[in-house]
Amino acid sequence: MPHKMILALSALLAFAEPASAAALKIVNKTREPIAEVQISHGSGWGPPQLDGRPIRFGESRTLRWVADGKRRLMLKNAGGEECILDGIDFEEGKVLTVTDRVLTLCK
Repeated sequence: MPHKMILALSALLAFAEPASAAALKIVNKTREPIAEVQISHGSGWGPPQLDGRPIRFGESRTLRWVADGKRRLMLKNAGGEECILDGIDFEEGKVLTVTDRVLTLCK
């Protein structure tokens, strides 16, 4: 295999699986559907995560390919009201259960 081909293949594999990618499972135990979720990686907000499919009561969704560590999370209901939660830990196997009590912690 030519040297350039090996380098190109290595570069593609490096981008295909981030070394520090994590996941967070969100479980909705509130009365309202979670219409949208966005993650902040520092300044500003990342793209919407739910692809137009809300998380209804009792349902869950796993957010993947987020760098390990603590992040800000913005939840929105169908009316566009925002709930911002700080210090949410993205790590493989973590679960965030959103309850009405959790929503009282919104900023």
